[in-house]
Amino acid sequence: MPVSPSEYEAFLRPGDVVTVGIDLPQKTFAEDFATVVDGASGGIVLQLCGNGFPAHLPITGGLKTVLTRAEGKTLFHCTSRLQAPVSNGTVRIAIPEKVVVRERREYLKADVMLPVNYYLPDMQDMGKVIARWDSMRGCRRDCNAEVAAVIKSGDIRVNLGGSGLRFKIRDCLSYGTLLHLHIALPGAEAEHIHAVGSIIRTKELLPEMDHIEYYSTSMAFRMIESSDRLKLLHYIFAEQHKSHAARPSGYLCTG
Repeated sequence: MPVSPSEYEAFLRPGDVVTVGIDLPQKTFAEDFATVVDGASGGIVLQLCGNGFPAHLPITGGLKTVLTRAEGKTLFHCTSRLQAPVSNGTVRIAIPEKVVVRERREYLKADVMLPVNYYLPDMQDMGKVIARWDSMRGCRRDCNAEVAAVIKSGDIRVNLGGSGLRFKIRDCLSYGTLLHLHIALPGAEAEHIHAVGSIIRTKELLPEMDHIEYYSTSMAFRMIESSDRLKLLHYIFAEQHKSHAARPSGYLCTG
């Protein structure tokens, strides 16, 4: 439900990290992470903390901006306008007219074994990454030729949710790094889902017996078809149902 403008401080508190997107001419959309610095009189000041916006993009005052932030099961969303061009990573926007608060159904998660391919785009440019994803999302089978540099392939244990996933990898990827994802869901039709993820958390794990370093890596979906998100949710729900059904009779759940 929408909240009144006077309550936007609950969404844009100093120190909070938000996703800031800017609508550019010719249907281009630029996105990065930013830290809330201050809710100054008549506006809000953000400091970019991701890869920044490419210098060649025409980011001027007055452009529409979209801010989002997730907190637990709650998703905050608002739109505003740039008060001035982005300078030295500083973004100044007008106070949003309203902040929309929604409960996230995609918070449902499960640990599963799935074939997952992921690879780094040639450039960490959100506009080009989205264009690449848009060109590939219609391919559901035999499109591995599209993958120029697969980092990981095969069945891996994944903590999968409708909003993102987490798994163990050998690569240490920095916060905000964009990845192309191919996720294969079991079923009668050998299809897979295309998505774009961005790294939100990386944690080094203790070395295993083979003395190889691994990292627990969490990422949020930045681009995914609504129908594909529903497929993920249905699959997770089915896996959870099977897990509950497999418990011995009389099993007491205390969680």
